[in-house]
Amino acid sequence: MWHLAVREDDLGGAQAMLERYHGSPPWSYRAFLAHARRDPAEFAVLLEEARGAENRQMQIAARYLMAYSGDFAAADSILTLELQWRQRPAIRQSSRLMKAWLEIGRGRWSAAREAFRAAESEGASRARVETALAATLPFLVVPPTELRAVRAEIEAWRPENDPEERSALATALRPHLRVALLGLLSSRLGDEAAALRHAAELERAPPPALGESVVQGLARTVRADVAWQRQQPREVIRLLGSSRVEVPLELVSVPLFTTVREYTQEHARYLLAAALTAQGGGGGGETSEARRWLSTGFQGAPNEFAYLAPISRLMGEVLAHSGDRAGARSQYERFVRLWENAEGAERWVVEEVKGRLAGLRP
Repeated sequence: MWHLAVREDDLGGAQAMLERYHGSPPWSYRAFLAHARRDPAEFAVLLEEARGAENRQMQIAARYLMAYSGDFAAADSILTLELQWRQRPAIRQSSRLMKAWLEIGRGRWSAAREAFRAAESEGASRARVETALAATLPFLVVPPTELRAVRAEIEAWRPENDPEERSALATALRPHLRVALLGLLSSRLGDEAAALRHAAELERAPPPALGESVVQGLARTVRADVAWQRQQPREVIRLLGSSRVEVPLELVSVPLFTTVREYTQEHARYLLAAALTAQGGGGGGETSEARRWLSTGFQGAPNEFAYLAPISRLMGEVLAHSGDRAGARSQYERFVRLWENAEGAERWVVEEVKGRLAGLRP
C-alpha cells in the first residue's frame, strides 16, 4: 500500500502508513518521503544515519526516487555516496548494476556500459547478462561495434559455471536465456537468419519443469524483435498480442535489491505497446490497447525506471492520436526532462520530440 500511495503522489497517506509501521520503517521509505517533501535538513540527518549501515537501503531508495519521482539526479547522488561508504562486495556490485540501469533510464548507453564493466570488475557475475539485456532494449540505439562485442561475450558465456540462481528454475533456464539473448543481439545487428535460428532453437529445446511457457515466450520475443526491426508492427501484434506467458511466481518475486528480472517479458510488452502505438494512428482499438499496456505493463519491474522515458514518448503519441493535446504535451515534456542528458543517437530522439512539442503548443 505504501508503494501505491507514493506512486499516486499521496505523500500524506504514505507518511500515515509509516507512522503505523510495526518497528522502525525502512530507511528507504523515510528517505524517499523526506526528499519528496523537499526537506533537506531531514534528508541530511537520514544520510548521516545511513553512512555506517552496511545494507542495501540506499540503493533501494535510489530506485524509488527513479521509479516514483523520475529523479535520476537524486538517485545518482545517493548511489555515488553508497559506493563511497560501502565495503561489502555484494552491496557494491548491486549498486554498480543499479547505476548502470540508471544510465539506461537517462538514455546514456556508453555511461551504462562503463558501469556494467565496473560491476563485472568487482565480481558481479550478473553483469554480462544485464549488459546484454540492456543492449537489446528496443528504444536504445547501440553502436554495431558494441552489439558485436556484447554478442561475443554472450557466446563465450557458460551458464553452468556461474553461481546458482535464487531458485532451481532460474538456474535451469539460464541456457535458454543465453540463446534468447543471442537471438535478440543478432536481430539488433540485422542478422535475421541467425536471430530466427536462435528462436527455432528455443522452440526445439526441452524446457525445464514449469518453464515451458517462459521458453516459448522467449522464442516469440526474438521473432517479434525481428518483425519490429523489419518495421512490421502487425506481425509483432500477431506474435505477442494473443499469447499469454505464465511466469512462475518464483521468477516474478525477487529481492528488493535485484536490478532486473530476466523472464517476465518486459521486452515483449514494450514491443507490443510500441507496435500498437504504431498501428493506432487512426484511433480505435489499437490506441486504447496501447494506452492500457503503457499505463500498467511495466509497474513493479525492478528496472521500471529504465522504461519511463520511452513509455512517455509512446504515450505522447497515443494521446496525440486521440486528440488530447494537453496530455500529449505533458508526456512529451516528461520524456524531454528524463532524457535531457541523453547521449549519442538518443539526442536525435530528444530533438525530434521537442519538435513535436513545438507543434502542440497553444
